[in-house]
Amino acid sequence: MQLQDLPLINAILNSCSALLLLAGYVAIKRDQKERHKRCMVSALITSTLFLTCYVIYHVGMQRVYGSAHTRFVDPALFRPAGLPPSSCDCHRAHGPYDRLSRHSRQL
Repeated sequence: MQLQDLPLINAILNSCSALLLLAGYVAIKRDQKERHKRCMVSALITSTLFLTCYVIYHVGMQRVYGSAHTRFVDPALFRPAGLPPSSCDCHRAHGPYDRLSRHSRQL
């Protein structure tokens, strides 16, 4: 395996983790607690493997190229893509999360 193989492996691991989280959600909704537990543990393992491969890839690219391989030249271009999900998260803050709700109003 070479350093260039890791992005594909990262994509596969991340996809597997997402599918396992979805399967765990469906399992708990159907009251299948043991299946839910297995899905969540498997998702944790695949996420950990993803994070490990991700760090190995970026450290390796740093060593080979002397700087980070991926650079975002204009972060403002990507800002609109991140605002809707964060707005939804802040909007849903209720009850015991009042402190978060107050924080979201300051943003």
